[in-house]
Amino acid sequence: MLDIQAIANYVQEYGVVDFGSELDDGNALWFRGSDDHFILIALSDDKEIVMSVWDNEECGDLIDEIEIDSIDELGAYLDKYALTNKTVTDTTMIDIYTNRT
Repeated sequence: MLDIQAIANYVQEYGVVDFGSELDDGNALWFRGSDDHFILIALSDDKEIVMSVWDNEECGDLIDEIEIDSIDELGAYLDKYALTNKTVTDTTMIDIYTNRT
C-alpha cells in the first residue's frame, strides 16, 4: 500500500507546477494540471489514495477520479493530467562554486 509521503516525494521529483500539501492533518496534495485543470491527491476515509482532477482551482466540475494503487499507475496519470516543469537545470556552476577550496 502506498503512503501519502511517498507520493508527495514522487510528485515533487516528477516536477509538477504549484505543488502544495497538508501532510499533518488533511493528508492532501494539490498541484496544477494541464488545460487549467487542478489536481488533488488525498488519503480517503478507507485509507485509499485517491487522485481527483478538477476543471479549475475552485474545483467546480470533476473531470476524473482515480484510486492510485502503485507508483507506476500514478506516473501514468501524471503523464496524462499534470502540468510539469521539465526543463533541465545546468548545475555545473553550482557544483564548481560549492566544491571550491
